[in-house]
Amino acid sequence: MPCVNEIDDLISRYQDGFLRLDAGLLGSLWADQDIVYSPAELADPITSKVDLDAYYARVVRLFRDVEIMDVFAVRHQRLSDDVVAVHFGFRFRAHFVSGPLHVVAGRVSVVFRRDATGWHGVHYHESLTPGS
Repeated sequence: MPCVNEIDDLISRYQDGFLRLDAGLLGSLWADQDIVYSPAELADPITSKVDLDAYYARVVRLFRDVEIMDVFAVRHQRLSDDVVAVHFGFRFRAHFVSGPLHVVAGRVSVVFRRDATGWHGVHYHESLTPGS
C-alpha cells in the first residue's frame, strides 16, 4: 500500500500532538469540512473544524504534563485510492493541571481521505477499554 508511510506519519503526528499537548498539531490532521469526530467523553460528535479546534484547545489545557502517549497495533484498511481506515490502540498517562494523575486506554478508528493538499482525517471514533 503506497500510502502507508503517509498514514503512519499522520498517526505519529497525532501521538506527538498529545505528547506535547499541542492543539495546533492535533488540529492540523483534520479536514476543513465534513468531519465526524467522536471522542469517548462526549455524548455527541464534533462536526466542524472550528469546534474540533476548540475541543483540542480545551483538552490540552487540562493537563500539566504527559508521561505516556503510546499508540500500538496500528492496522490499515485501504477503502479506495483516496480513503484509508486505520485502527489502533492507545495508552495515555498525564497529570491534570490540578494535580491528579489521569490514566486511560482505548481504541481508535480513523478514516483519512486524500485530496489535492494531502491526507486529512474525516472520521474519528474512540472507545475506552474496559476498566479505563
